[in-house]
Amino acid sequence: MLLIFYVLGRFLIYIPVFKDLGVLFYGTNLALIATYILFFFNIKTSLHIVSMSSAVGFFLIYGTTNNISILPITITLIVITGLLASSRLHLKAHKPLEVYLGFFLGIITQYLGYILL
Repeated sequence: MLLIFYVLGRFLIYIPVFKDLGVLFYGTNLALIATYILFFFNIKTSLHIVSMSSAVGFFLIYGTTNNISILPITITLIVITGLLASSRLHLKAHKPLEVYLGFFLGIITQYLGYILL
């Protein structure tokens, strides 16, 4: 998965029309690397929430950098992320800390990817 996101990010970052998608793939790759490092220290995160919050972070950055109002998309993604998080908690697949950690990890790595690129 890391290799696929890296290759997609590297390919798309040099195409001016798709540069923002390249940043998305690099940010998601950073989130996966951070998740694997946390797994090494026996800290579990929700990969479902990491991926959804990466999308939230991407659209927040995209709207800010391009001066576009994407409020409906962002609100929809946050609601879907909340539903997904509550279902993961209801199924007892994760603890609340794991869900919160996944959410913040996804958003922070998108901003990190944007700042680094």
